[in-house]
Amino acid sequence: MKWYRIIATTTILVASFAALHASAQDLVQTQNQAQTQNQAQTQNQVLERGQIKEQTQAKEQIQVTDLVPAQAILPARERVEVPVHVDRKPGLRLPVDGEMVALDATNMWTISDVPEAKLTEISRISTNTKFPSISPNGDKVVLFSPEKGETPKRLIQWSRHEKTDLELMRGQDVSTYVTWDDADNISMRQADKPFFHDGQMLKLKLGNKKATLRAKKRLSESKYFTYDADDIIILVRKDTETLQAISDTSADRYYSPMLSPDEKFVVFNGLTTGVHVFDIEQNAVVYIGEKGTDPSFSPDGRYLIYAVTTDDGDDFTSGNLVLIDLKTHSRRTISNPSKEIRLRGSISYDAQFVAYETTKGVFRAKIVKK
Repeated sequence: MKWYRIIATTTILVASFAALHASAQDLVQTQNQAQTQNQAQTQNQVLERGQIKEQTQAKEQIQVTDLVPAQAILPARERVEVPVHVDRKPGLRLPVDGEMVALDATNMWTISDVPEAKLTEISRISTNTKFPSISPNGDKVVLFSPEKGETPKRLIQWSRHEKTDLELMRGQDVSTYVTWDDADNISMRQADKPFFHDGQMLKLKLGNKKATLRAKKRLSESKYFTYDADDIIILVRKDTETLQAISDTSADRYYSPMLSPDEKFVVFNGLTTGVHVFDIEQNAVVYIGEKGTDPSFSPDGRYLIYAVTTDDGDDFTSGNLVLIDLKTHSRRTISNPSKEIRLRGSISYDAQFVAYETTKGVFRAKIVKK
């Protein structure tokens, strides 16, 4: 009798233990499921926060300018639909919808060569500066002193009426991209964003001791503004609120677009092809060529000067200045009997004076057209 009771009791204990073990497994499984659900919720929240952050950043980026519809501006990589291949032809443009269209050939114009010009009254005005920019009347030259070690970048003014040069500005805001508003005021592109869609222009008044900041103007505040994106030159037209690619999209890589002071032309460089000019009114690209570099407009917008150079892979071996009259569509080489390497030319109003850079310093001279 006792033996059967022992067996029964043992059977009950085993069953109870099995039930407890099953309950424990169910509890562990429930906890694991809850933990998995919590992890999934956490990941979803992280993803949602990331998406919200990306959407916020994209929204902020799109709201950079309100001059044209937001979808026509950013991101440029998505807006500019680049064809697989486009043969280089002057006058190709890429409308907002991404379709490649060839312009009417009647809008095109070509450059004709005219006799050389020569320089007189040549004088060296600096030996340790670069990137000269001459004033409209030719009396002043703004120069850039590059950064060396702990020395900050400096903007320096030379004047033919003064005995010593004047330091106008120093620091990281100093940029080499300077244009003249008049004889006493200059505009300098934002140093860290000289050719960005959201870049700014610093308006500076030249004084006896330093340059005074008058205002900051966004590039997008002009009737037209231009920038480069993904090696393509973009022109934004405020009047029609459209974005237009004004360079072709396969033959070269394009950079450094500059709008002329009269807002009639855009000049830009091709890495291998040289200088190109876009005629805004004619809606046409004119290929200047010759592998020119560092193009610069005269203050009235009529003339364009650039350097034609050769090199040995490391250093320049020759450099000559070329003058383009955008009104008569003519090209005039500036004679260089000394065979010196001339770079980064800047011309005054009506191309009367020029400042340029050589291996021996910066020079100023008078241009005589034959």
